[in-house]
This record gives sequence, structure tokens and C-alpha cells, in this order.
Amino acid sequence: MKRNNKNSCRIVVYSGSLDPEWEISENDASYLADIWDNLDYSKIPLKEPIQLGYKGCIFKNSEGQTFYVYNGIVSLMNNGSSVHKVDNGRKFEKHIITLALETMLPLHTTRKTSNVAED
Repeated sequence: MKRNNKNSCRIVVYSGSLDPEWEISENDASYLADIWDNLDYSKIPLKEPIQLGYKGCIFKNSEGQTFYVYNGIVSLMNNGSSVHKVDNGRKFEKHIITLALETMLPLHTTRKTSNVAED
């Protein structure tokens, strides 16, 4: 199994442009692994995403495993085979999206104040 010593996530949303991708901490990778371990197996593979817009999320761990999540199903892709689990409540997917928001959007914004004196 290929080790890359980093954990990363990507949101698959663009066609023709690079999708947002970022590294995540070992703690977040462990959290996603814990979610995966507690999901129930599914015989239903991922449904084919729509052509335009959001097409799911990808998590690659430092062990070389790739997890693809879309529409309530998480698939572990490994050496040409895949295992599918049901992402009840979309906890796996929501955590990746939350990480994206925390990583790519500023958490604090400054608000321009008025020069008008208060009474």
C-alpha cells in the first residue's frame, strides 16, 4: 500500500477547473476513520453524480486509501476494488464540508463601522 504521509480532502465540484483540495490534520483524518469504522456496509455502490455542480467529496489518508462520498454512500477505493458503506446522516460528508469551510473561508471578518457618533 502506498504511503504519502499526508491526509487530504477534495470537494468535487468543477468541470474543467481544479477542484478545491487541502491537507487535513491527523486528528481530522482519525475522526473520519472513526466515522468510517462505525458505518454499516452497503451493497449499493455510489450513484452516478450529475454532470454539473457538486459531485461529492474525496478523502485520501496517509495510508494511501481513497474514500469517495456522495449522496449518502461512502466508498473505499483500494487497488481497483471498492467497499461501500451507508453514511447515515451524512456525518462523513458533512465533516469534510465543514473542514473545507474552516480552511477556505475566513472565520472572522471585520465589519466597517460608521463614523456617526452614538447618542
